[in-house]
Amino acid sequence: MTSPVIQALASTLAGRYAIERELGAGGMATVYLAQDLKHRRRVAIKVLRPELAAALGRERFLHEVTTTANLRHPHILPLFDSGEAGELLFYVMPFVEGESLRDRVAREKQLPLEDALRIAREVADALDYAHTHGVIHRDIKPANILLDNGHAVVADFGIARAITAAGSEALTETGLGLGTPLYMSPEQGAGEHMDGRSDQYALGCVLYEMLAGEPPFTGRTVQAILARRLTDPVPPLRTVRESVPVHVEQVVNRALSKSPADRFATARQFAEALAEPGALVAHAPGPRSGPHPGPRWTWVAAAAGVLAVLLGVALVRLRRSPSARLDPSLMAVFPFRLTGTDTSYNALREGMVDFLEVKFSGAGGARVVPARTALAAWHRAVGPRGEDLTQEEARGVARRLGAGGVVLGTIVATPGHLILNGSLLDADAGRVRAEVKVEGTPDSLPSLIDRFAAQLAAQGAGERADRLASLTSTSLPALYAYLAGKAAHRAGQYDTAVRHFGQALELDSTFAIAWARISQACSRIYGNSIPDPALGEQARLAAERARRLKPNDPLVYRAFGSYY
Repeated sequence: MTSPVIQALASTLAGRYAIERELGAGGMATVYLAQDLKHRRRVAIKVLRPELAAALGRERFLHEVTTTANLRHPHILPLFDSGEAGELLFYVMPFVEGESLRDRVAREKQLPLEDALRIAREVADALDYAHTHGVIHRDIKPANILLDNGHAVVADFGIARAITAAGSEALTETGLGLGTPLYMSPEQGAGEHMDGRSDQYALGCVLYEMLAGEPPFTGRTVQAILARRLTDPVPPLRTVRESVPVHVEQVVNRALSKSPADRFATARQFAEALAEPGALVAHAPGPRSGPHPGPRWTWVAAAAGVLAVLLGVALVRLRRSPSARLDPSLMAVFPFRLTGTDTSYNALREGMVDFLEVKFSGAGGARVVPARTALAAWHRAVGPRGEDLTQEEARGVARRLGAGGVVLGTIVATPGHLILNGSLLDADAGRVRAEVKVEGTPDSLPSLIDRFAAQLAAQGAGERADRLASLTSTSLPALYAYLAGKAAHRAGQYDTAVRHFGQALELDSTFAIAWARISQACSRIYGNSIPDPALGEQARLAAERARRLKPNDPLVYRAFGSYY
């Protein structure tokens, strides 16, 4: 049965275009394959969604599309025609016989280095041309990069200028947003002013995906992706794919800078830096001053060369000592083994990697290698054999990721019952830092994971076994704040410790050990004389709360000898 849209198009365009079939649909438009009857060529007709067409307005859309149609560049898909069909707005483009970059990445996962860099340079060249003509694309992503005989052609410039002219308010009213979260710059996600450097950020994400197999920042929701983009560092590209040259990783990292001012000034500079390693230095941000290198600086260059050799030798020696470069607060979590009679929990094997990444956000000092990075490294190590890694192999992978700890576990699943077992091992020496076991019914899985993470965090931070039950019965955020306070207290940063312990108590006022610790930290700062009445009252209240601890807990006597 022919759809009403195709009927309306066919009726309006009769004599000009013959509609054949739908090619695909996206958030903004639906694309149809058609025959251009006058020129006897196949074309793609893109029809805007009705709510978007209404928000943009007929006259404004057609005017801006006409302006954009003047873009002439070998890597920009041209516009042949535009118009309206009843309430529908459309524009006509060449039909590209090849596939999209999205199709190729989905099939190959990681593209050959030469292909990825060439495609990125071609797109950057197209963007630079458009930016100099006042057009920002705003939605660079693999689906909008078509591959014509292997070369990149950027589509959808026809929508960008029209939406820019319409303004964000009109678009917001439709419930639509231009830009895809996986490739959206921080300033675009925040609704701030944008320029061509926002397109550069999106292209950086696309290049990262072509090389690594997936975008740099992923998540289960749009909010999670945008939050990671604003707070997390770019996951090291060469950790996922060691064959990527160092200068390429540096170029990608710069394009993915959170501040537009730290990116390349233009897309052309981005392309040049990809082509020539030296161009990265030439386009470094900030003013450059000083004498031009001349003959009298030759001895300085020679000395620098000798120093580089010596540094290289030192780095080689450093690499031979794994513990020298491992982060003790960073844990690598690998897929859990699944045992038992219920095999329906197979997805939970890798799911535990994702869950624990969310639980350990860095609060309390503990962090987890990003799930994407850990899983990629694990799959590479497992290879075609498909078997779980041995403990020694897992520790080796963790060390290559720079993690000082590795979490290995087992899921025992039977009908109506789940057991999560796990160990936190020192990645270098193999020492067991923590051993955790929680169990319950399948419908209590969220609380099981919370309990598992709480015990892992507390034991990993060195908490005593007899104190574990009272610690892990509190909320995870409160526990992490408490552990952050303990870390600050050990470092002698008592003011910071008081602040973290106070956060823990705001989250859980019954957290007895946190009351004990905050009073202990106050004692370290002020001794037996607390000049601040508010702090004095806090210490007194802490002493009362701490009586909930076991009477023989030495923490009570150490913390409150001056206040009982």
